[in-house]
Amino acid sequence: MRTTPSLLLAAAISLATTISSAPAAEFTSNFAQIPNRVWLGSDFWPNPMEDWRVNNARAECLTGGGNRNIALLTREISPSPGSFTISVDFTPLTPKKKTGTVAILMGLKAPIDDYRTAALRGRGVVAGIAMDGTLFIRNETDNNNITQGKTAALQLGRTLRLTIKCTPFGNKSSLKLTIREPESGKIVGKLELDGIDNKSLAGITGLAQNRGFSARKHGIARFALSNWQLSGSRITNHPERAWGPILWTMHTLNKTAKGYVMKMSVQMAPISRNEPQTLQLQINNGSNWKTITETEIDPHARVAIFRVADWNADQDTPYRVVYESKLRDGTPLRDNYTGTIRKDPPVSRTFKLAAFTGNGDHIFPNKRIVRNVGIQNPD
Repeated sequence: MRTTPSLLLAAAISLATTISSAPAAEFTSNFAQIPNRVWLGSDFWPNPMEDWRVNNARAECLTGGGNRNIALLTREISPSPGSFTISVDFTPLTPKKKTGTVAILMGLKAPIDDYRTAALRGRGVVAGIAMDGTLFIRNETDNNNITQGKTAALQLGRTLRLTIKCTPFGNKSSLKLTIREPESGKIVGKLELDGIDNKSLAGITGLAQNRGFSARKHGIARFALSNWQLSGSRITNHPERAWGPILWTMHTLNKTAKGYVMKMSVQMAPISRNEPQTLQLQINNGSNWKTITETEIDPHARVAIFRVADWNADQDTPYRVVYESKLRDGTPLRDNYTGTIRKDPPVSRTFKLAAFTGNGDHIFPNKRIVRNVGIQNPD
């Protein structure tokens, strides 16, 4: 559940709430359970989002551009010694004459120690396979040291499973990369790397295409990804990091001759038009939540607008926006976005305003700014 104490903090804070059905820290992607759409789901941060889509139970990249990747927000590899296994089924969508790679990302970190920064621009250990069959494990944080092997070239439309298994040896670990046929389990390629530092693998994980191994600027490959799984003692669960489908809200209070009018806009993720298109606005009267209005989501902007007349502006009012949907198998999903609509400040005292200017994206997620604004407690 997410809490947004004010409009300004809502604009400054991002990423929260959760939808994930796997038990404990284990994870299995649910692309087969959601309809075809642009948005991959609340567990993921795709880079960039518009280059990815869910299509026929798989996550597909629409472009052959370099370093198109998906960060997994809700799981992380801990720095403690232990084991883990990460696997994904991949299908080339371009012929073998194209260059490019598909890879598992581990231990993603960034100069700002925050999972959101790491999801955007983190570097770590990349393990995968190139279209020509070259296997590789590259440590982007250790002088780009790379270990390579070789297997048969990838074929258009042939699905294989990429697996990376970590086994501990004291403060070091061994990584074993395998490529196998999903149905028979037959191994068609493998590569091992011993002596990698445990801390190099600690951090968030992800999947990437056209990263970690030399690829030309033109004609690089595209892939479809499915059945993404994580397990092991080093995998930790962080459901509070999930984001969406309700992304954020903004609201205003307007004093009219007939009383106050509260208007709220809700930004949704790009869900499918085959999914529910209705949001509820609820307020808390001190003992329970009550739905006061519903509204439809604009199919193009993915924005919903609430308008409530006769609003009580003499008190702070807790609110939540509710979106309910279902997976393909009927499992119900519910996303709550919570916050507080502040009371209208009296004209007898000074109005306190927070303003933002000149913020660069390199300091995202602006934790210091969020903290300091909270201390100032603007109206």
